[in-house]
Amino acid sequence: MPKQFLLQFCALVVLFCFTGCYPDPPEIKEVSNQVSSAQIYAVCYPLQFAAQQLVGDELNVQFIGPPAGESVVDWRPDRADVLAMQSADVIVTNGIGAQYADWLLTVSIPESKLCNTASRALKLRDFIQVDDVEIVHTHGPEGEHSHPLTVSHTWLDPAMFQKQVNYLADQLKIQYPDQNDSIETSRKTLTDQLDVLVDKTEKLKKSLAGAKVITASPKLKFLTRSLGLDDLHLNLKSSDPVDDQVDQVKKFWSGLDPKVRPKWILFPGFSPDTQLETFLNELGLGVAVLDTVESQIKNMNYFSRTSANLDLIESSLQPASPSKSD
Repeated sequence: MPKQFLLQFCALVVLFCFTGCYPDPPEIKEVSNQVSSAQIYAVCYPLQFAAQQLVGDELNVQFIGPPAGESVVDWRPDRADVLAMQSADVIVTNGIGAQYADWLLTVSIPESKLCNTASRALKLRDFIQVDDVEIVHTHGPEGEHSHPLTVSHTWLDPAMFQKQVNYLADQLKIQYPDQNDSIETSRKTLTDQLDVLVDKTEKLKKSLAGAKVITASPKLKFLTRSLGLDDLHLNLKSSDPVDDQVDQVKKFWSGLDPKVRPKWILFPGFSPDTQLETFLNELGLGVAVLDTVESQIKNMNYFSRTSANLDLIESSLQPASPSKSD
């Protein structure tokens, strides 16, 4: 077994041990944000969306996490949130290996209620680990410690999300056997539409042919990997001082071979400060801001937003066709 793969395998095994544990057809429904007693909770919008489409209007699927625009990193559920989850039927998560909501490691929820869609549906080779970005946190008797970042935004790759949807459907059929037929019908609708996005991704991958990009954060790596892009990531945070962000880009840029430097930098869900964007443009970098599809946006759903991401990458990265006069 190659040493690099062995190290990655061991790191993921350790992570698992921490918890023990395009079209928009008429039938697509808006996800409800009403505050009520939910039978199902989900820790991010894509999982909430998928669960609600699978079970229909008979059950309430509710998001549990920070308000839109706030960081999931700093959010923690209060006592009422925990009690609500403890009384729910199912809590839909990614799970370790692509953990999106680290606060799950700090609350007491019966393991039997957790539907860890990524941990259960994806294989070891599907996960993405970033060795040069570390997460420091505290839980358990070992206290504060760090480990390499495991990228959580699996749903940005439609093929990965399709695996999660299929696993989720199977688990919901077990939980709600009287709805097996309707869940199976909804599963077919969801997977058929995901097939459209997977096909669109594969076609774009061929046309981009391994283009090189910079990403402002590792968050986009499931998307860039699905497109076969050579992704040189930074770790810029919108909350960091802009001078620090500029310094990080300067240091990174100086280490790149001038002959093969990328022409685009992709930002995950936030736009660069004007000072930073001006600096990036001076380097010859175009800027594109992509949707991380983490929280709900009115009148848009997972399919339309994922398709829009692919359209933006296509229009940004593909070279313009030569004019007849060239």
